[in-house]
Amino acid sequence: MNNENIREQFQKVYENDREKYIKEWLVTWALQDSWEGKQPSNLPSDFYTYHGVTDLTKWFNWYVKYMKTIKLDWFPDNMILPLIKTSREHDSNLIKKFSLNFDISKYDESVGRHSAQDYLFQNLYPVPERMKINRILDFGAGYGRQANLWTQLRSDIVYVGMDGLEQPYCLQHLYYQSLGLPLHDYVIEKENFEIKNQSGIYHLPTWRRDLLPKSFFDLVICTWVLPEINEKLAKEIVDLFYDVLKPSSALYIRDHDWPYRPVHQNDLNEYLEENGFVLEFRPHIIDGEDLHGTPRIWRKINPKMRREL
Repeated sequence: MNNENIREQFQKVYENDREKYIKEWLVTWALQDSWEGKQPSNLPSDFYTYHGVTDLTKWFNWYVKYMKTIKLDWFPDNMILPLIKTSREHDSNLIKKFSLNFDISKYDESVGRHSAQDYLFQNLYPVPERMKINRILDFGAGYGRQANLWTQLRSDIVYVGMDGLEQPYCLQHLYYQSLGLPLHDYVIEKENFEIKNQSGIYHLPTWRRDLLPKSFFDLVICTWVLPEINEKLAKEIVDLFYDVLKPSSALYIRDHDWPYRPVHQNDLNEYLEENGFVLEFRPHIIDGEDLHGTPRIWRKINPKMRREL
């Protein structure tokens, strides 16, 4: 689809779905709403309007500004540098293709390192065959960056991107198109859209969460999302993750963790524990010095692993 037409198609589907599927709390990003008019013009600000491919430059600049040059000591260069290189090769080609005004020399220590860290944390240690990652849901996927490494290194995966706002959704469509796997997008294939166990990228809006298969995913990615959306949506999404993950499967979260509560005061860690998840991994780090954000891996509890006391 022409990149200019994706906005028109998104708006058409949004209007068609509004009465049956869309609720206001489902299609807002509370933290960003509070930033309206306060962000510099070279950073994302209006998430409800897609202005075209140049919006991608603003997302790249965002990582340059906020991720800075924090390096992770326990990932040796021989592990992380090849991933940064792989990520950069794809994105530099995209920058050239669309003649985007972004200084690629700033890429490695912003977008590149951040994405490589996420990929390494998501694959940090061996797991049983039943927990191998083959089917991924990326919720609140930004411009789609997480799919870069996953699809380049694992062409056999089922990758599902999900968002409810016009600007990131349209950017995700653009980005997913460039990754070389078959792309199935709800706003293009609405009547025939179905997530299947066939390799490819599947893309759908948050308000059609009913289309996600139950107990299907091996990994859910949720970075810089849960503390920044309204409390009702955050709890709804945690419940959704529980429904769509297989037992023992992983929920990867990266944000500033406690006490980062910019929108609501709900203790999401407590809510996760009360609703079927166990914290498996959280590094002992100084956020902002050792790493930007604190990565965590939660597991959906497998009933077979419970022991009678």
